Amino acid sequence: MGLRKVNTIGIKQANKCMHLSATAYNLKKYLKFIQKRAKSGAESLVLYFLPKIVLQNVAWLFLKAPNLAHSQVQSKKQSRLKRLILVQVKKIKGLCNGY
Repeated sequence: MGLRKVNTIGIKQANKCMHLSATAYNLKKYLKFIQKRAKSGAESLVLYFLPKIVLQNVAWLFLKAPNLAHSQVQSKKQSRLKRLILVQVKKIKGLCNGY
């Protein structure tokens, strides 16, 4: 079964050690699998910048010319939402520019 001598006292500790080693083995294989998938870097960059692109599109929808038929209350709610979205977009831009 591939068991080796484990330097622990008791079955509980030995079981814990074997579970940890199996987890480490599986994690190593999984990380190797992920690294092989994105060879070009373009695939990984798309996944990296996807949240930024989505947030920019959402912000653009709220920042375009407002409809003047809305009441004052709705425009205040929209302006608050616009500010919140702008803050989030700036945070994401700051995170992306740091790398």
